[in-house]
Amino acid sequence: GAALTLNGDGTSYEGLVFQVGGSKKFTLSSDGSAMYFDSSINTGNMNFRVRDSGGNLRPVLGLEGDGFRTAIGHNGTSGSSLTPNNTLQVNVGTDSGVQDKDDGILLLNSDLSIADGDKIAGIGFATRDGNIPSVTTEAAAAIVAYAAEDHSTGDKGGNLAFLTSAIDDDDDTASTERMRITSEGKVIIGDTPNFTSQHDGISKFTIQGTDAGMLIEKHDDGSSGGPTLSLYRYSASVADSDLIGQ
Repeated sequence: GAALTLNGDGTSYEGLVFQVGGSKKFTLSSDGSAMYFDSSINTGNMNFRVRDSGGNLRPVLGLEGDGFRTAIGHNGTSGSSLTPNNTLQVNVGTDSGVQDKDDGILLLNSDLSIADGDKIAGIGFATRDGNIPSVTTEAAAAIVAYAAEDHSTGDKGGNLAFLTSAIDDDDDTASTERMRITSEGKVIIGDTPNFTSQHDGISKFTIQGTDAGMLIEKHDDGSSGGPTLSLYRYSASVADSDLIGQ
């Protein structure tokens, strides 16, 4: 069921061909600059399998020809194939649930000298109209993590930033940071944020910028009251003259 093929003159290696019943199904070949795994089956699937501790074959990577979908991870059953339902599907855990080293996606920065303010990693959302961004901070919208201190075995402080591009922003230009969740749990929102200003340390929630403000809108055609803003002092021992809110 397998054959090694050569070019017509029999001098150069062309590839490894996998046949079933004399019909070519898959080919492994190279053109000198890349390696190709080619399917000769319309909408054919490819599954990469390994054996578990009990010697059972389990899929870890599945490529689905029908829709060009990819699945990674254990499928939670004893089956030999994966059935992705989206462009990229990451399966976590097993039929016994999730566990250590198998509960999601980890973006790992390989730099061994991360300093305060360094970008750790990001996820960008962009389109093919214009140049495809070469960094996540140039995407139309992005979520980016930054170090909040110099990292070491005893320090891993991090900030999470949310970026968007304004109308008429050019490609290949940095998007604007609109919101940041700091390592101290503070949330700062603004169109021109200044995350190093003295105001950052005052409140858990800060709105700043040239058009700073807040709108609370209630969608209700009934007779109930309008939108409200409640300040709640969470304490079981409030004493006379204690500050409740301001």
